[in-house]
Amino acid sequence: MESAVHVCLVSEQLLANLIALLMAPPARVLLAASDAMHAKGHDDCLARLLEAKKWQVRLCVGVPSAGLTALRDHALAIAEAADQWAAPEGRVVLHATGGTKLQAMAFVEVFRELFDARRLRIVYTDTTHQMVESLFPHEPPTPMTAVLDVPLYLAAQGMVYRGAVSDDPAWCERSVARKPVTKWLAAHCADLGGFLGALNRLAVGGGDHRGALGEDGRQVLAPEQRFGRAPYGIARRALNKLAAARLLEWDEDVKVRFIDRERTRYLGGVWLEEYAWHSARDQGLDDARCGVEFTWQGTAKRDAPRNEFDTLCVHANRLLAIECKTSRIVREGNRDQTMLTKLESLARAAGGPFGASLLLSARPLSTKTCGRARTLNIALCAGAEVKRLPERLRAWKNHATL
Repeated sequence: MESAVHVCLVSEQLLANLIALLMAPPARVLLAASDAMHAKGHDDCLARLLEAKKWQVRLCVGVPSAGLTALRDHALAIAEAADQWAAPEGRVVLHATGGTKLQAMAFVEVFRELFDARRLRIVYTDTTHQMVESLFPHEPPTPMTAVLDVPLYLAAQGMVYRGAVSDDPAWCERSVARKPVTKWLAAHCADLGGFLGALNRLAVGGGDHRGALGEDGRQVLAPEQRFGRAPYGIARRALNKLAAARLLEWDEDVKVRFIDRERTRYLGGVWLEEYAWHSARDQGLDDARCGVEFTWQGTAKRDAPRNEFDTLCVHANRLLAIECKTSRIVREGNRDQTMLTKLESLARAAGGPFGASLLLSARPLSTKTCGRARTLNIALCAGAEVKRLPERLRAWKNHATL
């Protein structure tokens, strides 16, 4: 842990400062924020994250947003405070990544005037090129290291991680046991489209049909269900595999029996979420979570409404949100637009400038839905392309186009 005092200019995006601090953990951090950033709680949010690491944190509020003279005066006061807080002749590290350009310029000028090269270091986090640059003294850049996981990433974005189904070791063990069936469904989903839709309807309901699960999804209330006609061909192969894996019971005709809540939800579409989770883990991503629940900071009570991501991945300090759909995406009215807009909004809120989103659909998508998704910068992997998800994730891992 560095003994230097680190000074950070706070802006709406906390990740750049947070990543650099986590790469070289300091003992003491001074956060300089404008009144606007303080009013939005960005300095408090960053302070909580740093204090959770047992670091000493001080807040300096009131940094002007304009006026070079006023900015220089404020920068001088903060530089002197950092000098006093540092051990005698201790080092000061200025993070010039946050704040406005004018704020950063004023702080760099003042700190260079007050401290010599023996005591001062100025760094800039270049997230585009995954480097931490040393502006003063000039030194070779330091490649970013992976320091974020899903909970910490969400916390930096103003979200409270409430847990994920994949946090449960027993669930993970069961999911791994059914992984061969999961991968088989993904590999053949282009040929199983109608069957997957029918199975989804029997499991969780749809339209005027009451599925095996109750409306609240908490328990199986109608386990006995019937297909409209006896499945044949690849649908029959699928049912044989599902029955052999004890994911349901089938009389080899039209009747099926759903066993319990977890397996019914799996058959109702969660299998695709598990496929995304397994694919991310198989590609060696830094962190992957399935069925993530979160609340917004400021609504942290246990009874606060929870939002959910099907699958979240973090790799090299970037976040990918994957939305999974096994039923046909409805094109009537603007329902597909509503779904896509919600995905884009939540993924942008969670990922910030380093985030991406992907819609994984077991069924083919309409031309109109594809066009809307591209407009919202949502990557698509649908129908026959689902089996290529691992290579798509490998491309994203290697900073290629998703």
